[in-house]
This record gives sequence, structure tokens and C-alpha cells, in this order.
Amino acid sequence: MYEKRIPHPLVKDVEWHDVPPFVMITHLKDSEDTLKKFMEDCQKILVTGQTFLPVMIDSFGGHVYTSLGIVDFLNGLDEVEVVTICTTKAMSGGVIVFSAGKRRFASPSATFMVHEVSSVNWGKNVEIQNEAKETERLNKLLFRTLDKNLDKPEGFWWGKVKENEHADLFMDSKKAVEMGLVTNVGIPHIVTSLDVRKDMVFEGKVI
Repeated sequence: MYEKRIPHPLVKDVEWHDVPPFVMITHLKDSEDTLKKFMEDCQKILVTGQTFLPVMIDSFGGHVYTSLGIVDFLNGLDEVEVVTICTTKAMSGGVIVFSAGKRRFASPSATFMVHEVSSVNWGKNVEIQNEAKETERLNKLLFRTLDKNLDKPEGFWWGKVKENEHADLFMDSKKAVEMGLVTNVGIPHIVTSLDVRKDMVFEGKVI
């Protein structure tokens, strides 16, 4: 994504906001700082008055709790339109975040992957059992989130993974459109215009 800036010829020495008009997601690390930085980057855009929030995604995925935290944050932004854009790949937690966009763009060569939550269990028997329960809970939560974000009936995406014999479900952009994951194929760009307006005013009112 790029930004094209068009100042009016009558406006000179314009000071543009030196803030990227989008945020980028790559690896969804298991760290509180990942979510904190993402929220801070979003806030820098929101305070400019921009009415849409583009979230660029190029991710193999990462930590499930981080992915869910980002999705909850994006779903709570009622004052702006969240737009997600997949440049090359959105896999695992990355595809969950991608689903949070009201409009969802993908490059023609983008790859998507949906799969079940995985974990490595070790320790005492009770710890292994508790970890398995938590993995099952997260698995159900992630698939419900996908269904809800994409306006699918509950169980839709879980059913697709089951049909794929529980293996990783890969999709290209065309298939992702058919599945309702992608709304538009192609990468949008941003045009920022600064215009000059002249009004006739009489007794404090525009006439």
C-alpha cells in the first residue's frame, strides 16, 4: 500500500503529518509488547481523524492469545472502518486478524491458511489434561471468531477444516473469495488531498 499526497497548488509549505496511514502485522509474538505496540500504532492514525484504519498483514501467524487480543481491539473500533489487506500471506493467527476487516483485500498471489490450534504438552498428567482443555477452548473460540467476523453460520469454518481431514487448509486469493474470506482482490492505495475553499460570509454566516 502506498499513499499519494495531492496538495492544492495555492497551498504552500504544507506540513504533513509524518504518520504512516496504515499499521503492519508480521509475526504475532507471545509478548504483551506486541499488542501494546499495535494499539499505539493504531492510535497514532486514529488521532489524525482518518476515518478508516488499514491493517496490512504479512504473517505466518504466531501466538493465539496475541491474535485474539488484536481482533478484540479491532472489533471494538466503532468510530472507524477497519480494512485488512493481505500482501503475501495470512496464516494461522494472521488469518484470524485478517477476518476482522469490514473490507478485506488480498494481492492476486496471496496465500491463506486456516488450521486447528496446536500446542506442546509436557509436565504432570493433570497439567497435560488442563493444557488439552485450554487448547480445545481456544480452538472453539477461534473458529467462532472466524464465523462471526465473516458472517458465516457457526461451525462453517470448523466444517471446512474437518472436510480437509483436519490438515492445514490453504487457499489462494480466488478460493478465499469463494469462501467469503476475501472481499476484493488487489491492493488499494491512499490518496490524501489538501484543498482550498472560499466562501462568502455575511454577518458571520456562509451565503
